[in-house]
Amino acid sequence: MHWTLTQFTPATNNIAPDNAFERLFAVWVILLAMGVFSSFISSITATVSSLRASQAKQFHERAALLRFFCERNLSADLFGKVNEVLRKEGMFQVRIQEQEVGLIKGIPETLLQQLHEEMYMSLMAHLPFWPEWAYGEDMHFLRIVCHFAMKEHIAKPMQDAFLPGRCSPEALIIETGHMCYIPAGSTRDIVVGEGDILCLASLWAEWQYHGRLTASYGSANYVGINSVTFCQLATEHGGPLWQYLQIFGILLLGLLESSGNAITDLIYKSSLMELGPRAEKYAAVFNARNARTKGFSRSQSGSKESITWSKNMVQTLETFEKFGSQSLGA
Repeated sequence: MHWTLTQFTPATNNIAPDNAFERLFAVWVILLAMGVFSSFISSITATVSSLRASQAKQFHERAALLRFFCERNLSADLFGKVNEVLRKEGMFQVRIQEQEVGLIKGIPETLLQQLHEEMYMSLMAHLPFWPEWAYGEDMHFLRIVCHFAMKEHIAKPMQDAFLPGRCSPEALIIETGHMCYIPAGSTRDIVVGEGDILCLASLWAEWQYHGRLTASYGSANYVGINSVTFCQLATEHGGPLWQYLQIFGILLLGLLESSGNAITDLIYKSSLMELGPRAEKYAAVFNARNARTKGFSRSQSGSKESITWSKNMVQTLETFEKFGSQSLGA
């Protein structure tokens, strides 16, 4: 054992080879020792160097942040809050996102579509407006919505998902974690979690954020449905589902307008439970009369279609609701 250890270090020993075979073995052990020892030393050196470089980078970033605050005479209280957020940023584990996996970009489109279907289809069930028959004859539409219109997002601790006043490009579904929603002009915090939906009306109309959504309880994951892409896909798909979605959007916007100044981005599913059956009833009446829906206009805003609310359309729908059963029975 002593002789073996001396081959890895410059230590001395009084054991020496006596013949050619022992010398050959000793040379082989020395060469092996050189390789192992060098590899061990180089790994330690690389680890220490990377640690020093990381610490130096953090030091320069902190120094730049401090200089930024000092040159602008910003408050020490704000500096402390920013430092606290930055300190907590590395304490929470963040799951890897799709765009961070480069190999996924090279897989065939069919496999990518199947990937998105498995990622997002379960979240589609949280949307309160899908009729039961959509999961049968219109399953292809749901798949292409998952593939083209949905995208995952992550909110790190204390990071804002959106702020009031800005235009909303997508409807949001909370996937994991909890976030804090604060309506504009209010100090009341609303905790939103898995399955909660925000900015649903943006799928049918131009929508501005009416509050602030922030990750106050650690990191959270949420999925966005792009409004422009959703409208384009629904229009291209057509059929009864497209007509049903139009009517549901009109009823949803009417519900929001009736709420007056209490409009928020957060939509409670319980308040939408009756809209789905009503939209199905209206669509059935219109299909029975073989007439296209009227009373609303689809205005082009960029590439996004939006529905302009019309009280005359509501009155027409209510009239159909009263006499719809008689028309269907005839």
